[in-house]
Amino acid sequence: MTRLTLPLLTLAAALAAPAAQAGRCAALDVDGVRPAAGTLYVAAYASEADFARKPVAAVAVAAGSAPRQTVNLCDLPADGPLAFLLYQDLDGDSRMGRNAMGMPTEPWGSSGASAAFGPSWAKAQVQVGDAPVTVVMSQ
Repeated sequence: MTRLTLPLLTLAAALAAPAAQAGRCAALDVDGVRPAAGTLYVAAYASEADFARKPVAAVAVAAGSAPRQTVNLCDLPADGPLAFLLYQDLDGDSRMGRNAMGMPTEPWGSSGASAAFGPSWAKAQVQVGDAPVTVVMSQ
């Protein structure tokens, strides 16, 4: 749970000072977006040491009118795997909503394979190429 809590709470803060890198762009096809509701916060990580702590790029975009939305992230490192974490801020407070047990109450997602106790670098890392990376939001 700690690994999930930290990244989702820090995505908004990451937008203020993402690390500038020259390099590639990645397209994320995000499924399960709540149409026209709030903002999607997306962050990219380039190493296990920085995962959920120090993104190499971050972006916030308004939720579109359909449940599938493409989000583009640029200025990513030129090579190597990346991991993406995102959440949809439905209540406009720029933070991931949580219940009394600390479980997310707003939709979230990560790249790669799903993990039972939240995302990890090992499960979330993907190779970025010409094809979009698909992320499915929690419901």
